[in-house]
Amino acid sequence: MMSFVRNKSQLIAFRVGDRVSFETDHGTVEGIVMRVNQKTVTIDSDDGRSWRVSPGFVSKIVNSTSTPKKSGNLFSVPNKKSEQR
Repeated sequence: MMSFVRNKSQLIAFRVGDRVSFETDHGTVEGIVMRVNQKTVTIDSDDGRSWRVSPGFVSKIVNSTSTPKKSGNLFSVPNKKSEQR
């Protein structure tokens, strides 16, 4: 019962879109949380693989310089005063 509670509390820490990392036998893997399952976190890694990892092995990346920056669809909207000129 205690392991169930511990696992649930660890799962609550992750949200879809979080940048995370975890260790494998071949080194550190970084990626994005795609889904929070009942017992695992599904992660799409930067190399294109998909992983299901127990939340106890996953760490959030707080400030990453490698986080891809998305540019939004921003544009300027003229106000009424500038249209009348």
